[in-house]
Amino acid sequence: MRARLVRQRLILGAALLLALAGGPPRALAQESGAYPADILQGSCDQLGPVVFSLPDLRSEFQSAASPVPAVEQMGPAAAVPVMMSQTVLDIPVTNLWEEEHALAIADPDSRIIACGVIGGPMTLQMAGMVMPGDQLVVGVGEQGNSGYAGIALLTAEGLSTTIRVYLIATTRETTP
Repeated sequence: MRARLVRQRLILGAALLLALAGGPPRALAQESGAYPADILQGSCDQLGPVVFSLPDLRSEFQSAASPVPAVEQMGPAAAVPVMMSQTVLDIPVTNLWEEEHALAIADPDSRIIACGVIGGPMTLQMAGMVMPGDQLVVGVGEQGNSGYAGIALLTAEGLSTTIRVYLIATTRETTP
């Protein structure tokens, strides 16, 4: 229960910080384009080959086609739009930071707009030991003055990892 509360606070805190960076972006909610994401070898400064291709990030979902089940917009239309994606990778989460990997997100024109090295704070049920349900929070920073940033939540599932990626526009001028 405590780990869940910590995760919720981390997500809310990150979303609030990003939203405060420039207020709600204009027209992003109307965006229907896909933003591809990959996990690559290396760092954001030196991206290597793609290791895993992730489902495209989207801000609009169709329940039959969505990689994230049961996504519906809740609350007022003024809520900051969030592009998101979810998938399960056949690799333990520890392998992703023991060998240097980065998460890169591109715009529809294949330009890298956000990137983060796999690493960061992790909620652990037991100090010094990664167990199923433990979650790593990865900061995904803006690249090339794109106006986009976000976080990725990597949840340990034994020999696999569930990855959820969230991306928002950080300025009012940013449009897809």
